[in-house]
Amino acid sequence: MNGLLQGGFLGTGMKTLRQINYIFNRHQKVRLFELGIIILLGTVVELVGVSSILPFVDVLMSPESIEEKWYLKKAYDIFRCESASQFLILIALFMIVVYVVKCLYLIFMYDTQIRFAANNMQKLATRMLICYMDQDYLFHISHNSAELIRNVTADTSGFFTAVLASLQLATEGSVAIVLVFFLFVQDKAITVAVALLLLVYSLLFMKAFKDRIRILGERGRDIN
Repeated sequence: MNGLLQGGFLGTGMKTLRQINYIFNRHQKVRLFELGIIILLGTVVELVGVSSILPFVDVLMSPESIEEKWYLKKAYDIFRCESASQFLILIALFMIVVYVVKCLYLIFMYDTQIRFAANNMQKLATRMLICYMDQDYLFHISHNSAELIRNVTADTSGFFTAVLASLQLATEGSVAIVLVFFLFVQDKAITVAVALLLLVYSLLFMKAFKDRIRILGERGRDIN
């Protein structure tokens, strides 16, 4: 399992990080750090969205839970609700607000990630083109122009596709970790069982498709 992790997700992730460290300048790295903060805030928003469902279900299934759970009782008293039905409507309105805010924030987060990848892809392609244009005549004699064009277009696109995928993976991974922890607090046995099943499935999927995807990627690059 350790070998699979090192050669699979971790190996690919470390390679991408080394490439980012080499290619990105200081300003781009700072921007990447800002994206990390945006992703962490997105994780908090996702957690609030999921956790807001539980009070609604608790009150719907058992109105007595208002008296049994301190946070429900406190909210009930603060808003001076007169019945469980009124309190249930209040929770439903709160959920609507939470999910609207969550959707708007996720739109902003993914838009920021895509803009970051697209803008920096254009900058990298321009840098590479200028570098090739500055080479002497002998360089262009010894290098196929089709290969240089592929490097400027397809390779830069592929690299930033990997960067964008890494950002999205970091987003989904952080949300998954927080939700697993939250569910673990709620029900340890079921959470551990589901987490183990997902881990085994993910490792088997990586083992089955990793080499195949790499070969297809290399073939696609050669064709380009």
